[in-house]
Parts: sequence; structure tokens; C-alpha cells
Amino acid sequence: MSPKALSDELAGQRAAYTGERPSQVRPAMDQALCLLSSEAQGAIVDVLRATAKEGVEATDVPRLHDSIRRILFPEAVSRSQQELEVKLFIATAEARDHLIVRPPASLMRPTFAVSSIEPGVQSASVHLDRYGLGPLLMGLLPQAGQYQVDGVAGLRYRQRRRHVELLLLETQPQARIVLPGIDKGDWASAIRFVEQSHEGECRWLWNGEYRAELSPDERERLNSYRRVYGPAHLGSSLFRRHRILAGAMGFSTRGEWKNQWKLDWIGGPSTGEVGARLSHPIFGLPGAWDLRYVRDKTAVLHERISDQRLARGHQPHEIYLFRQPPYTKDNEAQEHWYRSGWIAWKAWESEEERRQGRSLRH
Repeated sequence: MSPKALSDELAGQRAAYTGERPSQVRPAMDQALCLLSSEAQGAIVDVLRATAKEGVEATDVPRLHDSIRRILFPEAVSRSQQELEVKLFIATAEARDHLIVRPPASLMRPTFAVSSIEPGVQSASVHLDRYGLGPLLMGLLPQAGQYQVDGVAGLRYRQRRRHVELLLLETQPQARIVLPGIDKGDWASAIRFVEQSHEGECRWLWNGEYRAELSPDERERLNSYRRVYGPAHLGSSLFRRHRILAGAMGFSTRGEWKNQWKLDWIGGPSTGEVGARLSHPIFGLPGAWDLRYVRDKTAVLHERISDQRLARGHQPHEIYLFRQPPYTKDNEAQEHWYRSGWIAWKAWESEEERRQGRSLRH
């Protein structure tokens, strides 16, 4: 296989996990292959050929060393970066409740706030759907709630010319997410959406665009509770592979205990299809995974670890996959359910119209 053909094949496969466009993923694959020896590239071709065969068992596919796989698909390294990405993953799932009420309200509408992710080692670039920023920020921006901090304690934003950075305070190295294509007007529209959703009663826990210290409420929250429950590295890896759920009407996700993660979605791919993609030997989750207990609605991915690690007390990680049947018809919109969402979206639309009017005048 020629270097160009190999790069194109890898780019197409990675994009199916991340949602990246060819202009984003092909340069990344070209650069990755430049870092790999001819022997490593040959091993990749062997794996591609083995996985292309029908009926091949996972144990019969050659294993790629994780160091090679991380060059092709970078993973978050620091615990703080993993935790920030888990928070975005959960916020992406919760954004569905706000996206479905955008007029005309519909349960049948695709509800993914995130369109693609460019994975990096120290950060990630997260591209959003046109309507995704406001609903995503609903579960992220820290504000003083009735009993505790709502959102992500310690999260701050920094406005750049053509993007926004989301940063976690007091993390080293500092956890960072880049939101490309978000300007000041986009951010203002999203903040207005959030404030209208809360009926204008947001009590933000920062003073201005970026403040480099925690508020007393945030510090108390972080001293009292863990930022993320469950294995954060698994949640981060799943977030970077969010397009495995393409075609689903929505999803929820959460970590449990120290070694378990749960992923639940509505319609779309089967549990077997999602499990097979997550256990793919190149772009699947790091390590080796076995797909077990596959049923129509449930499946379990079980991490394959060595006897030596088991003897030292390591517990294999598990991912529980649940698929709910798709909606077959839209429900009638109930006024008491949609009212607050309708008001927030009208505020967003008026802000967008005001911005467009200013652009035309200039």
C-alpha cells in the first residue's frame, strides 16, 4: 500500500470516529505517518488487511503497540484534561433537552451539539453545530445555584479572535478545550440563551471574561466532591470518538465506581456495532477489549489485561452499552414543557438578527 493510499485509508477511518472533515484529518494522518518507521507502517497495513476480512476473530488480528495507536489517534494524557473532556461529554448529552425544543420543537430532530473533534495530547479542538453553543454551555459554565455550584467549578473562558478557549483553573498542565469559529457575537448570543433559560437569574462565578482564581463557592465544591466519578480516561476516550453514535436521536453517559462506564443511546447503531468499533485494533479504545453479552439492547465491553496485572490487584475496566428503541412519531409539544426553551431560543434568534443587522450596516 502506497503512503498516500495508507494515509487516505487511515483518514477515512479516523473521521468516522471523530467527525473530522478531510481538510482536518488528512494533514494529521500525513504528519503521523512521518513519525512512524516503515516497520510500524507495515504493521498498520497488516492490521487493516486483517480487519477487512469477514468473520475474523478479534484474537486473530495482529496487535498494534499503543505508542503507534496514540500517534494515529492522540489521547488526553493529564487527569485534568480527561476530566474536562468528560464534563463536555456529559454536557453534550444534556444539551439534547434544549436542542429538541428549538422551534418548531421536535423529538425527531438530530440532537448533537458537537459536530467534530480534533484530538490532541494536551488539548482538543471541538467544533460545534450551529445551534450547539448555548445548549452546551448550560451544563458547563459555573454559577451559584440554590444549594451548590451548578456547572463545572473552576471553568473559565478566554475569547480569542477566531475561537474561544475553555480552561480549568488550578490544573497543571492547564486543561484546555478550543472551540473554533466562535467569535464575541456567538458567545454573547449563547450567554443570552443560557440566561433566558434560567429566566435571567444567572449568578456567574467569575468577574469579566477570565479570572485566574476560584470563587469561595467553587473551592468549597472542589474540596467536598470529586470533579468526575468513574474512570475519567474512558470518558475522555469515548468523547473523542463521539461519532460512533451517529444516527442516534440522543444519548446519556456516566461513570460508575472506579472501573465502569455506561453509555446509553436512542435509536441509531446497534450495541454490537458500537462495541465492535470501540474494540477496533487501531482507532478503538486504547488497550484490548472483548465484546461480551451482546443482546438486542445491551452489550458489555470488557478490558483484556494480563495475568500479571490481575495478580497485582488491577481490575479490568468495563463499558456497559444500552440502546433504546428509536422514536417512531413526534409527540405533541406541551406548552408547560416547551415554554422556557421557546423563550430562550427566541432570545438567541433576536441576538442573531441584531448581529446580522450590524454586519449589513458595516
